[in-house]
Amino acid sequence: MQDNINFMLKSKELNNLLNTSKEIIVIDVRTVSEYNNGHIESAVNFPEVFTYLPEGITTDKEKEDFIKFYEILFSKAGVSKNELVVFYEDKFTLKSPRGLTILKYLGYDENNIKVLDGGYLKWVDSGFKTTKKSIQNTQKIFTANIDKELFVDYHEMLSLIDDPSIIKLDVRDKDEWIGISSSPYGIDFAPKKGRIPHSVWIEWYNFITSDMLSVESLHKINNELQKKNIQQNDNIVLYCFKGARLSNSYIALRRLGYQNIRIYFAGWNEWCRKDNAPIINEVENNNNPILQENIALKNKLDQINLKAASLIDFPKYNKEPIFAFDRSGHIVFQNEATKIKLPNIKQISDVFPDISTADIYNIIDNNKTKSTTVKINDKYYLLNFIGSRNVNNILAYGFETTEMNILNKDLKRQNSLIQNIINTVPFRIFWKDKEGYYLGANSLFLEDAQLKNIDDIVGKTDFDMPWANTQAQLFIDDDTNIMNTGRAKLHYEENLTNNLGKNIIISTSKTPLKDESGNIVGVLGSYADVTKQKEMELTLLKQKDILEHRAHHDSLTGLPNRVLFQDRLSQAINKANRRNTKIALFFLDLDHFKEINDSFGHEIGDIVLKTVTKKLTNAIRLEDTVARLGGDEFTIIIENLTCEQDASHSAKKILEELAHPVVIGENTLYISSSIGISIYPDDGLSSKNLLMFSDAAMYKAKEKGRNNFQYHNA
Repeated sequence: MQDNINFMLKSKELNNLLNTSKEIIVIDVRTVSEYNNGHIESAVNFPEVFTYLPEGITTDKEKEDFIKFYEILFSKAGVSKNELVVFYEDKFTLKSPRGLTILKYLGYDENNIKVLDGGYLKWVDSGFKTTKKSIQNTQKIFTANIDKELFVDYHEMLSLIDDPSIIKLDVRDKDEWIGISSSPYGIDFAPKKGRIPHSVWIEWYNFITSDMLSVESLHKINNELQKKNIQQNDNIVLYCFKGARLSNSYIALRRLGYQNIRIYFAGWNEWCRKDNAPIINEVENNNNPILQENIALKNKLDQINLKAASLIDFPKYNKEPIFAFDRSGHIVFQNEATKIKLPNIKQISDVFPDISTADIYNIIDNNKTKSTTVKINDKYYLLNFIGSRNVNNILAYGFETTEMNILNKDLKRQNSLIQNIINTVPFRIFWKDKEGYYLGANSLFLEDAQLKNIDDIVGKTDFDMPWANTQAQLFIDDDTNIMNTGRAKLHYEENLTNNLGKNIIISTSKTPLKDESGNIVGVLGSYADVTKQKEMELTLLKQKDILEHRAHHDSLTGLPNRVLFQDRLSQAINKANRRNTKIALFFLDLDHFKEINDSFGHEIGDIVLKTVTKKLTNAIRLEDTVARLGGDEFTIIIENLTCEQDASHSAKKILEELAHPVVIGENTLYISSSIGISIYPDDGLSSKNLLMFSDAAMYKAKEKGRNNFQYHNA
């Protein structure tokens, strides 16, 4: 067994591991409703890890049932033998540690079992990926290899009572230790009260928090252990009412370096049900000073709780219903108004029929709230429930809303009519409040948002939409600007990720949403999907570009044709005139090209023309222009000449480039060209004259034996 083992895993560590190839099983032990409201992206949900607990794990049948139950559960979770298994709940308290000790008892390598530090709340605060989609892992076969040294059953616990070398460490509440109650919070779930003889108690409850494993808390726990003279090498058996707090305590002790720890997992829940189990109960001795001290403390707490109740407006004579439920779900306080107006409410299940004990504990321990409207004797009451760990109750207050409900029904009818009207509009409509929460939308918008009805969108933001990771912040910033300036923004285009995950183009209009006094209370928006329209526009634009290109370029070589050549030459003359520079216009004609066509065919001739095009393009600068006028005639515009010798240099380079043989299949062809050159402005000021003079100079080059260049004005 490893000393000082840390079973806790930070959110950042888990996120990093999930991005590796390591096989990880993340198990969410919260309720199904909590899981469905959001969970870690790859997590599977098994609340049974916490909720399943038999009254005992002692008989062969009990052990067999216990092992079989969890073999099936962990198999469904995708656990076999080598995965890293991580348990989590909302915070780190009782549920997830229980999964850890159960899996270790079933023989799983303790180095591959972790509990998420800070739970789901810390994960969300860290900004890591979550989802509401239910996850199912591939089922594997998990076979238990029981660690008999971890769990102690009833018979073994009975044999250890009188063994002074074994410390029986009771981690229950003080009321349970003394014998006032048989389980936490004074609720008597079990038939007997008291403790196991020769056991030792420490004030463990104070450390059962989400920060239990902080350095400060661990130091306090260690101090409590030292007060009882419990050392790291002592043999310890932990017991509690049942397995949850035991697991929590086990993790803390292992973190502190305690090595020889075993767990009486079924705990007092089993012990007090055994006929022959010895029990010590301080209540049986009314003179016991510890008992008297505890009773005094309990009375004091009752007074504090009563004062706390008054702080939240719990006066006895309040005319509206005010009442409270304990952890069992039964009503423990009600004023006269409650008795008169809500006579049928005796327990919390009368209001919430599906509420479980785990839900009640969750509301109290996490100070959560719930609200609902009930109808009693043709009257409506809005009931608000507040969990309070300090008071250890669910506090409730209500007030009659009959008139409000009648008005609400009228408003619903009107809203339904308005909603039907906007649902017939052929574009998306939505409206939000000043904080960016959606207040409503039409049916087309709900489709884009992947929602079924109007109630599903109320209270959501753009970060809850399919475009959460793409355009959400942009939309919110845009809304804020419109509300701050008070100016509408109409018919502008933007991108949106639709319900299929596809990026579409929308035409949007937004305007400030105002109340009856003219105050801006939100933003009203509408948009239409113009993706197909934009795609059509783009297609037409591309077709236009293609047609324009064809109109101005040679279809064989892709070079500018005579029309574009004339335009380029005119532009070059204008620039040369402004900059006081010269232009050289080359007129090229391939020598004996007709013979190539006649001898090898036009297909080979076309290949030669394309090859010549590449050679000419390689021989000149990027800013110069090569054009094909037709047949084997090409022109080249050389701009920004400082002297005629620059033109001669370019002409020589062209002749040298063309001189390289052209290999087409089994044929090797030798190409040459006659080049005529005219210079602007020396030979002419118009494009017509320049072309005519360069053409004449080309014929002069042919007369001089071809494969050379000649100037119009030598």
